[in-house]
Amino acid sequence: THTVAPQGGTQVVRLAAPAVADRTPFVLVAAQGGCVFSEDVTGPASAEDAPAESAALRDAATIARRVADDESAADAERQRLQTEPLPVLPVVDDGSFEIRPGEVLHGHRPGALLERRRDGHPSGGILYLTSQRLVHVGATGVEEIPLTGIRDVGVALERLLLIELADGSDLALEVDSPRLLRVHVAAARAAVPGPGASTPEPAGYSPPSP
Repeated sequence: THTVAPQGGTQVVRLAAPAVADRTPFVLVAAQGGCVFSEDVTGPASAEDAPAESAALRDAATIARRVADDESAADAERQRLQTEPLPVLPVVDDGSFEIRPGEVLHGHRPGALLERRRDGHPSGGILYLTSQRLVHVGATGVEEIPLTGIRDVGVALERLLLIELADGSDLALEVDSPRLLRVHVAAARAAVPGPGASTPEPAGYSPPSP
């Protein structure tokens, strides 16, 4: 028996196996691309298995809720950005992150793990999204990704933001609400002037006389 129950932007797909004497359901869970899949299969019944099965069910429900909430927030923000700009946040001068002239801060995510495929070693830190770049300030150093150097952005599982760069490399960011962050990154990239676009001059600027 197959049942599909939509939860916001997430679909929970359950494959229910028929009851078998002296066997108890066991739940396998995987999440991918905004969907959480759970499969009921059967296994030997025992008192020791019951707590683990209950924990697996609770974990599956928690993941499904978080993904659904993230999808819902991303959809709402996508609609809002059609008529309103990205938020602009104040920068706290604590020495860890320095804003550039003409640059504004759109968001930050503490507890962000960054991993590049070339080394495979994740680094924890704070992720900043500005009008010009993504900046990860971690214990092992600072990683800067210009918005113009991003080719594509995707999401996987509950917390992974996958970024493909123009130089052919890629990186993975583990953050809270990656779907909402993807919307903000897309909006910031769209606002970056293209190669032929004119860049607004700072206040008080006067062009030189010919």
